[in-house]
Amino acid sequence: SLLILFTWIFHRNISTFQATSLFFLFLFLLLLLLLFFFLLFLYFFYFLFYFFLLFHLFLHLLFHFFILNLLLYSFFGIIFYIQIHLLFRFDWFWGLSRCCPWLGSCCHSRSCSWHLFLSNLLS
Repeated sequence: SLLILFTWIFHRNISTFQATSLFFLFLFLLLLLLLFFFLLFLYFFYFLFYFFLLFHLFLHLLFHFFILNLLLYSFFGIIFYIQIHLLFRFDWFWGLSRCCPWLGSCCHSRSCSWHLFLSNLLS
């Protein structure tokens, strides 16, 4: 069809500007036609594309929210649990690992007095 268009354009007595504008008009109409057929194709295979889209979304969410978070929480969660457990089990605020009596140990020190004060308030 492009060859027919070129022969029709150059066998007529028209200017170069008119030929160029006709050529780009033909290209624009060709793109519109391709877009129409593509949309028609999408319309007929909508459920197929929708299924693949949902499947891709499911895999994406599965990887990010389940596998990746499982890996992250299994690795960092243990570290954070140990850190928080040690933070409340021992008195890291004073620079030494002194025991806190209200959490079950029997190490009485002056640095644990605020823990005893809190435990007396809570009980």
